Amino acid sequence: MKLSAFKNQLSQLEQIAFKLPDGSLVPSHFHVTEVGKVVKHFIDCGGTERLETVVNFQLWEANDYDHRLHPEKLVSIIELSQDKLGLPDVEIEVEYQAGTIGKFGIDYNGEHFLLTNKLTDCLAKDSCGIPPEQLKNLKFNFLKPKIHVRQDLVVVNLKYKMMFSTLEQTITDLNIDGITLSRKRILDQLKDYIQSQIDKEQKVNLNFICTHNSRRSHLSQSWAQAIGSFYGINNLQCYSGGTEATALFPEVTEALKDAGFQVEKLSQHENPVYSIRYNETDHPIIGFSKKFNAAFNVQQQFAAIMTCSSADQGCPLILGASARIPITYEDPKIADGTDRQAAAYKERSLQIASELKYVFSEIKL
Repeated sequence: MKLSAFKNQLSQLEQIAFKLPDGSLVPSHFHVTEVGKVVKHFIDCGGTERLETVVNFQLWEANDYDHRLHPEKLVSIIELSQDKLGLPDVEIEVEYQAGTIGKFGIDYNGEHFLLTNKLTDCLAKDSCGIPPEQLKNLKFNFLKPKIHVRQDLVVVNLKYKMMFSTLEQTITDLNIDGITLSRKRILDQLKDYIQSQIDKEQKVNLNFICTHNSRRSHLSQSWAQAIGSFYGINNLQCYSGGTEATALFPEVTEALKDAGFQVEKLSQHENPVYSIRYNETDHPIIGFSKKFNAAFNVQQQFAAIMTCSSADQGCPLILGASARIPITYEDPKIADGTDRQAAAYKERSLQIASELKYVFSEIKL
């Protein structure tokens, strides 16, 4: 959408709402913190010099929950920017931070402004790449099918996802034979939800919830995302949250690193942020403590997996959840400060991993 069309639409509205590509809405207390002109001067891979200009909006979620950005206010900001910066009537690009800062195009559906995914592309396809006559004779090791054998089903995952070797071996070695029949009946609720979403060709959103979002929910989120990738479930997105926010307990990251995840601490605050990677290609899991309904998390069409009994009992309603599944675990916190601390976290981590391996190994793609 060009700037003139956006302004014209604003003039007809009483309130502004932005919808993300996954269908969720940007929280209504957002502000537009920047309106600017971005000029990109570059040379493409074919050697052609190019100049591209976009109008850039930056959306930000303010801590001011009582005020909303009205259409006429945004129009005045745009017109000031046009006057001072000479904004051209070109396409709008929106920056908005969810897990990381993302760039979106913009459209309108009659009710919401739609933030649309922007994809990279080659601008000189005739000048780069491998000629077709050579391509057919090449053999790429990284495109060899990765095969997982599961009872009566063989899953072939052609997508190149180089999982870290230690983590891949950990998942391979997980033993699911010791899971009792009664426990499997509980886990089957999650399996059935995932299978239903896949059968309907819909995204699988899982939000693992405990009281403090500090231990069990983070272990569950990390293992679910990694094991789902291991079994080739590409439309899976896992989240975690609590009934209150505290901090991700450091021993959790040690247990994950011991299993083969790559963990990096990104901030030093009281509630630090971690990057948790399981392979070379996918975006990392962003780990920090937050409430289950924080804007960072999925807001609708998800399964709420309650990983502790206190959160299950203390959260009678999870708005937006299409399923609520209690899969509770003993809190490794009981070993904090003892000589069993590291062992307790490792045990809980591998228990969660084994049970999630059972769940995902049963999924039929």
